[in-house]
Amino acid sequence: MIESGKKKFYLFLLSLIIFSLQFETLPLPVKVQIIPLTSILVFFYIVFMYERVALTPVFATFFIFFIYVTLHSIVALNVDIISNLGEPIRFISWVRQFLALISGFLIFKVLRYLLRYVDIYWVSKRVVIFSLLSIMIGILNFIWGFLNVQIAGELVKMIRSFIAPYGYISPIRSSGLSLEPSHFAGFIVIIILPALLIYWRLHKKRAILILLFVTLSFFWTFSMAGFVLLFLFTAFAIVLGPQRKYAIIAGFWSFLLFIFALFFFPNTQIIRHLSTMIIGNLSISIIDRFYSTFGPFLNLFSSFNVIGYGLGSSVYYLSEMIPKDLYIHIISVRWKELPSLGTLVGRIFAETGIIGLFLFFSIFAIGYSQINKLIKFEKDKVLKTHYKIVRLGYILSFISLFFLFGSFHQPYFWFWLAIIDSMFIKNFPHYLYVQTS
Repeated sequence: MIESGKKKFYLFLLSLIIFSLQFETLPLPVKVQIIPLTSILVFFYIVFMYERVALTPVFATFFIFFIYVTLHSIVALNVDIISNLGEPIRFISWVRQFLALISGFLIFKVLRYLLRYVDIYWVSKRVVIFSLLSIMIGILNFIWGFLNVQIAGELVKMIRSFIAPYGYISPIRSSGLSLEPSHFAGFIVIIILPALLIYWRLHKKRAILILLFVTLSFFWTFSMAGFVLLFLFTAFAIVLGPQRKYAIIAGFWSFLLFIFALFFFPNTQIIRHLSTMIIGNLSISIIDRFYSTFGPFLNLFSSFNVIGYGLGSSVYYLSEMIPKDLYIHIISVRWKELPSLGTLVGRIFAETGIIGLFLFFSIFAIGYSQINKLIKFEKDKVLKTHYKIVRLGYILSFISLFFLFGSFHQPYFWFWLAIIDSMFIKNFPHYLYVQTS
């Protein structure tokens, strides 16, 4: 009875985390642009997680990365404090980024612990059902903007003001419960679509209906980054997915959806991005996304990027991390009080150096090898299909860190990584265990 009650409690906690994935902002009196609800919950959950930790290759590498970044950032911070550079903003920025790093680690650790009680279908079903809240807001946004139904707009504003007050709210683009439309599009492609594919195998008619709503919500984001992710999703599905014929069909319909957006909605963000690319004058948004990742590499030999400036250092060293002719463009769209690079890959390289970047890429590579091993040795065809879909979500969540998401406490990558590591432990349970809390 005790074990049964404990399991039910943990399933409740896991359900709350899955529900929280769609919330990127919260009505909190804290001056932070992005506060995913998931990143808050895990700080409370950790008190329940007394466990023996299985030292899988992924967990061991992640822990090494965490320790390295922590020690590296403390040394860098003390050097700046001794040099009296950027105080007190430099310290405040370090605290914020260190908390984000801890949050990312806890998201992975807590999910990894709770997922031991469920299978992939259980998780996918709840992702699909719980995400209907943000999808319905997307549909209301479409009704508000396309059909000009003002009461739909009032509902969107009321819901957002109550549970997700910060971020983009407009009739012309939907952002769900995310900070901006591109992040909502990313959530749909990275989290909802893979879960919906797994859910579809047992509930085809219901899944098709939900897919129509999801497609409409995604379409109304008019996000160039979202379409890039969608095209990449279908491309990887053709090469690595379980049913390549359906992936090709999905790719064809995705292309038609993009063409439809171009010709029937000529005044959207997509058109503006493409127009600037055609004339060779990139929009600020594209410059920010591209050079937030690759700018630090372009400045490799004229800065300390190869060593790393330390967590939170971009608030003071941003002009040194990237070429100076790009700095004025990127700073124009960054948060003025605490500016930073807009992508996690660029930030990791500039702030933790080549060693930190290598360790982070190693986390992805080892996770990828683990999901491949699961696929290779799984005899059940249904589970093998599920693992292949998980692999797609995992790949897309990693790619999104190059041009869409820029914080350690964004939960999407850690979500898929935790699923992979949890399933790996169940199937290959021969590891050194250490007691922890």
